[in-house]
Amino acid sequence: MHQVDDGNLKFNIPSGPMTEVDGGLPRPEGSGTREAEAGISQSTGAGPSELDGDAQELSLRLNQEADPEEEQQPDELIASEPTGRFSNFEKAINILVHEYDYELTGSICCYEFPLPKTRSKKILRTEDGRPIQYYLAGLRCNDLSICILEADVESLLVHEEANPESVSTLLAIVRGEPTQSVSRIVQSFSDSGVTWKESDLRTHCLVFHRCDHPKRYRSVDTEVAGKITRQRVPRENDVFLRSWVDILQRGIQKITQKYNDAQKDSDIRE
Repeated sequence: MHQVDDGNLKFNIPSGPMTEVDGGLPRPEGSGTREAEAGISQSTGAGPSELDGDAQELSLRLNQEADPEEEQQPDELIASEPTGRFSNFEKAINILVHEYDYELTGSICCYEFPLPKTRSKKILRTEDGRPIQYYLAGLRCNDLSICILEADVESLLVHEEANPESVSTLLAIVRGEPTQSVSRIVQSFSDSGVTWKESDLRTHCLVFHRCDHPKRYRSVDTEVAGKITRQRVPRENDVFLRSWVDILQRGIQKITQKYNDAQKDSDIRE
């Protein structure tokens, strides 16, 4: 029977990227080509160096740009400055913890999605061209550590992709080390064009559940020039938060039940 580690769910928050710039040597002011000094001969040889060889070693990587995938740290979460939309997520999680006596493991954090490794650029269609943010919280419920991930799709510029109800809130009990699993889940989201890809979720999660967002607007009947028309108006924020908390609570109940059912059926594998 699979045992879930009862340790706290923790995430590494880097303090910020460190970048080093190598200053190049000043170029001499040349006056065209110059003849080589007499007696000096230079050649280039391919393959491994040999003892007493007089040729410079040929490197196929010389003057080539570094492979970005080699430099990227795939298991790092990219910390980001919270925006106004983060506050609603934070409020909803705090209400959830308070009302249902859950344990909040670590801080409620704001991160930036990683750059996509595929040709999909949907996640970059923002005002500043940077990937959108996601919000992350960890809760402990009945000895289970549950990750809650919320993608800030409202920051996308394209209308059909910016529909806040188009991408669900993800609840997951992850496999293995939490930071590593979350990092790969959000990389998949970027690569898949702003989508929680189910096959990747099955790879990195023991169980998961996607929660629909509450409606941000409600319909009201108004009278204009003697005619009744139906209009969409924003819901009050307190009403929106209440709906969101209720949806998250039902999601926690469902993911807990999924886990228990899978345990009974011995379907969960590390």
